[in-house]
Amino acid sequence: VSIVILSLFAVGINVYYTDLTSMHMAGDRANYLNGFKNELKAATVGLTFVFKQVKEHGGNFEDVLYLTTFISIAGFLFCYKISKISTPLGLLFCFLTPCLLNSFIVLKQTYANAFASIAIILMMREKTWKKEALILFFIWLACQFHPVAYLMVPVYFLLRFYIKEDREYDISFILLIAIIVLASLSFLMVFIAKILT
Repeated sequence: VSIVILSLFAVGINVYYTDLTSMHMAGDRANYLNGFKNELKAATVGLTFVFKQVKEHGGNFEDVLYLTTFISIAGFLFCYKISKISTPLGLLFCFLTPCLLNSFIVLKQTYANAFASIAIILMMREKTWKKEALILFFIWLACQFHPVAYLMVPVYFLLRFYIKEDREYDISFILLIAIIVLASLSFLMVFIAKILT
């Protein structure tokens, strides 16, 4: 099944499960809707660009949500397709996790995750200057949507200048360490905020 068909299927799920005529919006969606309607700048350059492009082409906020779902799921499926270790069970697992549902709610993170995932999967492939340029482009693009994507910069340099063989397992280990560090920093920031307030 093609990436486009599965991505459109995911958009269909978004249409079916999302009641956009009511104000019962989960997560940050209400904030994004307010920003879109009131022409406020989104918190990131990337999402502001998406809002502007959708408006210029006559779209509405629902179109932003559908575009987000399509791009994020297409990015995920692209990664799945070119991965050496992909299995049908892995695909099912990812569709049963919050991967699809998050594309309906957390827009900035969804775009950043899609572009960072493409950069990571390309890092697992053979090195060519074109792939390196694409990797850097997708890291830059992810950073335009969410500041957490800046973690990809040290990960990129670590992978490029440190790891030589058995790359898929090394990448998984480095990403696990990055997630643990990020979670620790988040916990620390919440702890400090509680102390200061």
